[in-house]
Amino acid sequence: MSTIADLFNLVVPREKAHPNFLIVKEFGDHIGARFLMNHFFSEMGDPNGNFRKDFQTGGYYGRVFEIACYAALRAYGLEIDHSFEQPDFIVSDGSVRVAIEVATTNPVDRVATDVTARALQMIPIDELADKCQEDLPIRIGRLLNNKLQKQYWQLPQCKDLPFVLMVGPFHEAGSNFYVDDSVARYLYGIDVFPDWIARNGLWVRSAPIKEHHYDGKSWPSNFFSYPMAEHISAVMYCNAFTMSKFVRMSMIEGLAPPYLAAVRKGTGFFVDDADDVGMVEFDFDVGDPDVPCETWWEGSTIIMNPKARVPLPDDALPCSSILRLVNERIIRTVYGFHPLVSATHFGRRDGSTTVDSSDQPE
Repeated sequence: MSTIADLFNLVVPREKAHPNFLIVKEFGDHIGARFLMNHFFSEMGDPNGNFRKDFQTGGYYGRVFEIACYAALRAYGLEIDHSFEQPDFIVSDGSVRVAIEVATTNPVDRVATDVTARALQMIPIDELADKCQEDLPIRIGRLLNNKLQKQYWQLPQCKDLPFVLMVGPFHEAGSNFYVDDSVARYLYGIDVFPDWIARNGLWVRSAPIKEHHYDGKSWPSNFFSYPMAEHISAVMYCNAFTMSKFVRMSMIEGLAPPYLAAVRKGTGFFVDDADDVGMVEFDFDVGDPDVPCETWWEGSTIIMNPKARVPLPDDALPCSSILRLVNERIIRTVYGFHPLVSATHFGRRDGSTTVDSSDQPE
């Protein structure tokens, strides 16, 4: 019988610990989330030997994301090899093996910055759109380019395997509200319009993007056309792999305190009984038997590289949506329920608030 590791036993001085780590460590509302995280970490292992320290300090958000990635892969029934220092995972369904590297965008001050919705300040809608359409691609672009330069596909354990980058946004308060469409726009280097528009004297439904610009910064678009990008089979983007995910799943699995209640609100896509896909706004109690039961991979999007040297099979990895570029159009496939963005408000069943009851992004 394997020993359950304790991620929450401090290995750093308390004054150096991340404030949100201390919230999760010390308050009873998170007891189920702590159990799940310890369980998955014990299975996953720590080949680099620095996971606990990172998780408790400046790498808190990235390590939460990494455990959630493992949980999604494990729940999908994949065999997971986490024994190599690079890449993070090599998974197999018995017929297809896939190499995976996990990465997150991060704040400059990794310890002092709170990226949850409780720290989000109201900004004009046009500024929010600019952040999503321009700033996010620049941040994701720098992250992916850094990973690209490492050339993981040349490692013996990655030879001839599909190679996937799993990416999460954690660089600022509310960054988990930034949707997958903005990432696809950067990866494919294309703007797709809902109807014909006039552009440079022509009527078009799509137009190429050369660069993204934000706050004096610029970055070239169309990642999948970068040199060496043909070695990246797909990018898997998920804004849902946060601590709120662990708390919700602990409630669904009966591990949370019985007094804990949660309401989840957001916007997403839903496949109805006629297999038609529609956008919906949702507002439901977590654990309500009349709503789709949340999966570990819900909210994750695989964005396929049309130029991949080794393509990724559609069903090789868990996701609730796949995006593809087909004839200069970005085509979305949805599996069941795919939340684009959501927030969860935690409280007590008697109506009182919990210790950490602020609205949380995914």
